[in-house]
Amino acid sequence: GFDVLLYVLPKGGKRWLRMISDLVALAFGIGMIWYGSQLVALTWGATLPSLGISGGWDYVPLVAGGALIVLFTLERIVLRLSGAPIDDALDELPPAEVAAELDTANVKV
Repeated sequence: GFDVLLYVLPKGGKRWLRMISDLVALAFGIGMIWYGSQLVALTWGATLPSLGISGGWDYVPLVAGGALIVLFTLERIVLRLSGAPIDDALDELPPAEVAAELDTANVKV
């Protein structure tokens, strides 16, 4: 995926590629919140027979997970825009060490 390009791009290109990745993750988190909220609203009136609670509770974790993804990506975007070195440690490693660092040691260089 994206990470293959990170080995050939200059530092500025890597920064923009990571920013695009964060924006895609942010959009995904927002989608989870939006559509998860719709599912909660649609199923809130139904009762789970075995528990006796609203069926909307089934989808609340989806909304909460989307909120956590949004918070995580907003943090990364703010840190990256402020110039914090959040990816510098990975940029300094050779590709094989990056693979080992990310627990994907089956990559052959």
